[in-house]
Amino acid sequence: MKSKKIAATGLLTLLLIVPVLAEQPSLKLDERPAGPEEWGYRPAEGTVSQVNPPSFSWRPQKGLTWEIEAARDANFSTVEYQAKNLEFNIHCPPQTFKPGTYTWRYRGRDGRGAYTNWSQPRTFTIAQDTVAMPLPPRQELISRIPKSHPRLFMRPENLDHLQKLARGELSAQYRGLVQECEKILAKPPSTKEPPK
Repeated sequence: MKSKKIAATGLLTLLLIVPVLAEQPSLKLDERPAGPEEWGYRPAEGTVSQVNPPSFSWRPQKGLTWEIEAARDANFSTVEYQAKNLEFNIHCPPQTFKPGTYTWRYRGRDGRGAYTNWSQPRTFTIAQDTVAMPLPPRQELISRIPKSHPRLFMRPENLDHLQKLARGELSAQYRGLVQECEKILAKPPSTKEPPK
């Protein structure tokens, strides 16, 4: 009977400890300071953002997706903005923030669903007269790209007009452009990465 109580107590203890252990981050977040050729952490601690919303950036780390939070307090008791499953270590929110002081943080998540610790919090301010520049969400930007070709440098709806100009009043300029392109194609420039 005593061994059953010990086994039951052990099982109960295990059931209580396992969820707590599962919540502990198993990945370490790389928060080294930015190097001379790196963007660093933006908005930086104590800065006043020149645009609203600010663009967020942090140190990249391979194999992770990202989550950021911005709150009015350093305890993050009321999160004002949150974005999850971010592919890149940069993010521009699609909405403006109310003027005032905010604290932001980020964390990573690996392919198995394990999280890093939250980053150190960084505080910034949105001034009353800051320029509003929200960026549409990525999916919306991608949806604006036409599916048909051509879609670079010109739009399909302008193609007839451009062809008419090339045959008419801009024919000399068009022929000159074609000759320049032929020269470049005959001896293409190097596409090798330039030295740092």
